[in-house]
Amino acid sequence: MKRLLIFLSIIFCFPSFGFVTQDLSVNRLQYLRYIRPQMRSIVSDFYSVLKLLYPQTAEVISLKQYMHKIETSVADFQDECLEGGQEKECENKIQQISTQIVRISQFVDKERLRTQSSNFLLNCPEDNQENCLNYIWQLENFSFFSLKLKYNLQSLMLTRRTDFAQDKIHLQEMQNNLNRLGIYWGIMLCSSVAEKHRIVFEDMLSTLIDPLRQISSQPQGHQVLAAKLHDLNISFNMTNKLLMKGTLKADPIAKKLLNTIHFRWNSVLKIVLRNLR
Repeated sequence: MKRLLIFLSIIFCFPSFGFVTQDLSVNRLQYLRYIRPQMRSIVSDFYSVLKLLYPQTAEVISLKQYMHKIETSVADFQDECLEGGQEKECENKIQQISTQIVRISQFVDKERLRTQSSNFLLNCPEDNQENCLNYIWQLENFSFFSLKLKYNLQSLMLTRRTDFAQDKIHLQEMQNNLNRLGIYWGIMLCSSVAEKHRIVFEDMLSTLIDPLRQISSQPQGHQVLAAKLHDLNISFNMTNKLLMKGTLKADPIAKKLLNTIHFRWNSVLKIVLRNLR
């Protein structure tokens, strides 16, 4: 009976009848084998919906992959190279970071040329002019912190294995600038979306998609998911209802993708509830 009440409270966002996070436990093996792939697929499907409705977001979305790869390489470098590590492997990680920074710089240069063209604002719908102007402004902010990230990497490369080495400081600054890039990236992405969809996509990105991506990349993601599941589900139900019954209902492909996201999320809930204490 307790399991049924919690299931109903999670699915329909009713008051949780004494539900607390301690009631949930996510098996690590099940998480790695079944839950994490579903979470990552939800993130991927969300971006597919965006690219379907707004093809111009494709390149902005690709930036997230570059930033995530940098984040992963920085974390690996901290774990394996600060206290020694094989020099060749450490150099490879630095090269991986450098490659992604170059890709980010190429995007920025290309977007600057596009947004500085007189056709950019002329082709922007009249009811979306504010978002187009905001995109230009946030691109400049993004560019500034991408340069700072590049400077952090150069400082790390120049001072490593010297008397002036400050690896921990450079890596922390890289992480701080990555976090700032993530903020401006999110604003840029949502500024590329029409006003009628922007708020819903913005909410879903910040309260569900980004948290799922972060949880799925953490070593103890199964524990974090158990602690945050209730809040994530409330967010999912609210945004999914708005998307499914709002302005996207007329697009059959988008609706199909959103149905797939809904199915994946329910699969996550079912697996978690099997381990209810």
